[in-house]
Amino acid sequence: MSSSDPTAAVDLETLLPPVDPRSVKRVAYFGIGLCAASAVLGVVASATDRDVPGLLSTLRLLLAAVGAVSAGAAVSMAGRAALPWFLAGVGGLAAGFLGTPAHWDSLSLLLCVLGFTCLLGGVLLSLHRMTSQILLVTMVGFHFASIFCATTWPEPAPWLTTQLGQRVFLPFMQFTYLRNAYHFYSPDPGPANLLFILLDTEETDPTTKVVEAKSSWILLPQRGRDTRDPLGVSYYRRLSLTESAARVSGDLGINTDEKKNILARREDVALGTLAGHKLIPYAPESFEPRYRQHLQPTPDATRYILPSYARHIAVEYTRPGVTVKKVRLYRAEHKIVTTQFFVTQKMSPYYPTLFRVYFLGDYTPEGKLIDPVDPMLYWVVPILPKSGKRSLTEANPDDIDDYLSKHAGFVFDWKALRP
Repeated sequence: MSSSDPTAAVDLETLLPPVDPRSVKRVAYFGIGLCAASAVLGVVASATDRDVPGLLSTLRLLLAAVGAVSAGAAVSMAGRAALPWFLAGVGGLAAGFLGTPAHWDSLSLLLCVLGFTCLLGGVLLSLHRMTSQILLVTMVGFHFASIFCATTWPEPAPWLTTQLGQRVFLPFMQFTYLRNAYHFYSPDPGPANLLFILLDTEETDPTTKVVEAKSSWILLPQRGRDTRDPLGVSYYRRLSLTESAARVSGDLGINTDEKKNILARREDVALGTLAGHKLIPYAPESFEPRYRQHLQPTPDATRYILPSYARHIAVEYTRPGVTVKKVRLYRAEHKIVTTQFFVTQKMSPYYPTLFRVYFLGDYTPEGKLIDPVDPMLYWVVPILPKSGKRSLTEANPDDIDDYLSKHAGFVFDWKALRP
């Protein structure tokens, strides 16, 4: 075809000639050498119990990072050659498993995933074209089959979905985090969870030096404040943090001594006979079965997640002249308003009775639970509608019995939940 023809196809390999294979190999071997060096230092650090932040860790990070980038550059220079892919894969796995310090676990996982991907790319390039295409189509089909399994897994799940999910798709779904988000597209996704945080502080006036005790509510997450990007990724990442606090342990059993003590303490609060505690009734049985009104979080939540939340909030809101004294945590399940109430009674999706609030405890700024035997700990704090005609379109304080505000000792503004 004439080169003067404007419609002639452009041969990119003519305009951009391929890189000299010897240069590609040199870059690839340089990258894998640095990754291997980081792996050797990692073995030495583990053998001498020096796998801690320090100069050696910094050197390992630099070697692993530069080595991984160099190996990746070799792949981009000769994308159709299998050898650079294999070398990059070996280098990535060596740096990920051995070369990266233990406190950089996210980087270690990233390097391992990239290394495995490069090895897979090398295998596909080494096979016959038709065989590679069949394997690629099979992998894509497996991915979409796992998505379909995730959307049909919420109970009551079909027998076939349960069997395939448990026996075939589960490891892949856990690695790619498909079991969580795709549930939200199912017919009944269930409630979301928020954290209501009451912060007690002491604030010093800079001119008079007078110290004043103050309280304020913090919602985590909160639309508007926590939506910092067009897609709302920052908001949903914070929402996933609150879901970690929603995992609960199995019930202790009604006949255990620990459960009997928990029920006895709660009964005293419900009757108003416990000194130093306000009367907080049970939620009605029709609203919530009593055995479901006490839900203890899992051990990892009580030992690590909730204390870390409390410490984070204390650090974030401490500044010159402001000292955090106490952090009180509540978990709020936000139930989805039914279609009937939304259409016929114009019920607001943020109406207070749609929130099932659990008290998670008082914490010091260091994240220590103040009273492990608090009678209201892990119990529902009821938000109840008052009898009589009322509007469901707005959160009118006169229409509800707000025991959250009563238990906290500070009025909660339900209108702040609206975006």
